[in-house]
Amino acid sequence: MILPSPPAFFGLFKNSQHSCAIIGIGLILLLGGRPLAALFWGKAVITMPLRERLRRWMAGRYGVDALGRFLGGAALACILPALLLRWALLDGLGLGLLAICYFRMLSRNTARRAAENAAFFRCKERVLGGVRQKRLEWAQRGLYRYFRCPSCRQKMRVPRGHGRIAVTCPKCKTEFLKKS
Repeated sequence: MILPSPPAFFGLFKNSQHSCAIIGIGLILLLGGRPLAALFWGKAVITMPLRERLRRWMAGRYGVDALGRFLGGAALACILPALLLRWALLDGLGLGLLAICYFRMLSRNTARRAAENAAFFRCKERVLGGVRQKRLEWAQRGLYRYFRCPSCRQKMRVPRGHGRIAVTCPKCKTEFLKKS
């Protein structure tokens, strides 16, 4: 659809196509890129905001998850020192991690990416679970003593301040004497 030529006060430009382009670009900038019928070389063009275009392009793709954020942070932790120290190996490792992060984010195989994220959470829980347990033991050290069963290595907690007591393992029923 060809739009009528602009009013005479826009005749400052070489021809009506240039003035239509300038008006269209000005309207786009003025309205912050919201959808509008922009005048562009005498034709009506529907523009779409960048956020909407990205949302449509990412539809059906996996996006960012906890593993992706971890990989991005690890990539940043490798790239920044590599820039300062000029270590090519560390820089390559960081770029590789970043490539994996973007591959996962743009992937359309969401089931596989969700399985990878679940495996990441299991590994993270295995590592951080031990740290949490040690922190809990340290916080409760005034109230409880922790022992391991001599036969099955089961960890047990008994209250402090009861002197010498016979501790029975709940798992293998072995009884042993310990000072609480």
